[in-house]
Amino acid sequence: MQQAAEDPVERAKNGWYDCESAAAFLLNIPSRFDFEVALHEAREKGTISSPAALSEMMVGAWTGRYGDALQDEMDPMFWASKMHFYMTSPQFYNFPYTFGYLFALGVYAHGENAGDGFHAQYVALLRDTGRMTAEELVQQHLGVSIEEKRFWARSIDIVERKLDICLRRHSRSSGSKARCRLMNCLSP
Repeated sequence: MQQAAEDPVERAKNGWYDCESAAAFLLNIPSRFDFEVALHEAREKGTISSPAALSEMMVGAWTGRYGDALQDEMDPMFWASKMHFYMTSPQFYNFPYTFGYLFALGVYAHGENAGDGFHAQYVALLRDTGRMTAEELVQQHLGVSIEEKRFWARSIDIVERKLDICLRRHSRSSGSKARCRLMNCLSP
């Protein structure tokens, strides 16, 4: 969408959306998932002793994904504001968001190289959604396996391209090398 927009303001909005989406689905939501895993493990062991222990687990989840990039913005009490952490069913409420984001990008990546027949494949895939597992859908309609790293790597390739476009635009408009907090978080 960034490249398709003719208006520079619209391109900037689209670029910012791409950056926010990457941060949300590749950092924020996985941090919540990490907290959920720790919470369920602590429940199983019976080791949840206090709200302070939950806050410590929350900080561990944030730090595990963001490193020190959040610093003063980290909310140790975030766990207290989200009811789905305490629901007994469904568990792992956050996982489907990141899965769906990367799954959609993987399907899109396949479509970039599939040619004219992709539209029919995509419609058939959508038609069978809800009747088949994600593994079955992609295998049957796109002829690839989501169990192979390549499917997911192509999703990440799209995210990287979008972030690169956004950073190049920002760098040109600011006149100096862009330093984006998002990129600091995504860098190894």
